[in-house]
Amino acid sequence: MDPLSFGLAAGLALGGFTLILGLSLPTFVFRYGMGHGMVGMMTAVYPGYILSYVGAFIAGIWSFLKGFVGGSVVAWLYNKLI
Repeated sequence: MDPLSFGLAAGLALGGFTLILGLSLPTFVFRYGMGHGMVGMMTAVYPGYILSYVGAFIAGIWSFLKGFVGGSVVAWLYNKLI
């Protein structure tokens, strides 16, 4: 298993999910009045996140980096244990 490829795939998946979540949160908070708990969690986990579309991209970048590093470490460890 190639650690770089697996890390890239994990980073894209996690970053993409977080980006979509971040882009949808302003709609839920302002239009429907729900999602405040998720905003608090995202603010705690992703430094620089604010409830805006710019904040969604900041969270997406942080999430991509976390997924890339985590996926690379998992693939590297998998290769060492085989």
